[in-house]
Amino acid sequence: MEARDIIKKLRLKPLEPEGGYFREIFRSEIEIDARQIRPEYDGMRALFTVIYYLITEDTSSAPHRLLSDEIWFFHTGDPVELLIASPQNKTRRIILGEDILDGQKFQAHIPAGWTQSARLFAVKRGFALVSTVVMPGFEEKDFSLVK
Repeated sequence: MEARDIIKKLRLKPLEPEGGYFREIFRSEIEIDARQIRPEYDGMRALFTVIYYLITEDTSSAPHRLLSDEIWFFHTGDPVELLIASPQNKTRRIILGEDILDGQKFQAHIPAGWTQSARLFAVKRGFALVSTVVMPGFEEKDFSLVK
């Protein structure tokens, strides 16, 4: 199995400007007034959204922030190095992958407002497939690239 096979089978599209490939696979029909959670929100949001996300040797997840919490779930491929930083610049490194005996994780939580980026780690297969859940649901206006 190669990245191009997964991209085709799952009908993934390039994710600009972040990088990688994705497809939203679920958006909750339940909506909430997100202003009750954080004042930075400007109104209603889906309760949560879910995407497939694939990165390759040539693509990565550029540093960015979301207003919402995000949970990453590893599916297959190479391990993924997640680098996250709090608003106070407290940093953490998480390796997603299947080798839990070596400290890799199947899932990781990125708190709302934290900077995050991701890239392949210990490349052998040339790709990694994950899913992410964003709560409250993802909206483009809640995303910002970090330079």
